[in-house]
Amino acid sequence: MAQTVCVELDREVATVLLNRPETFNAFDLDMVELLASQLTTLAVDNSVRGIVISGAGKGFCVGAI
Repeated sequence: MAQTVCVELDREVATVLLNRPETFNAFDLDMVELLASQLTTLAVDNSVRGIVISGAGKGFCVGAI
C-alpha cells in the first residue's frame, strides 16, 4: 500500500504531498492521523523553515470521506 502522506525535505523546506490521487486526495481517518503526525514532527524540527502542502494528481483535496 502506498504512503498516503509523503514528506520530502529540501534544505529548509519540507514538501508534504497528499497521495491519494484516486480520491482527489480526500481525507480519511488514517490520512488525517498521518498528516497530523508528520506536521507535528516537522513543527518541532528546527531545521525546517517552511512547509509546502500539495496534492498528487488532478486535485489538491476535495474534502473528507
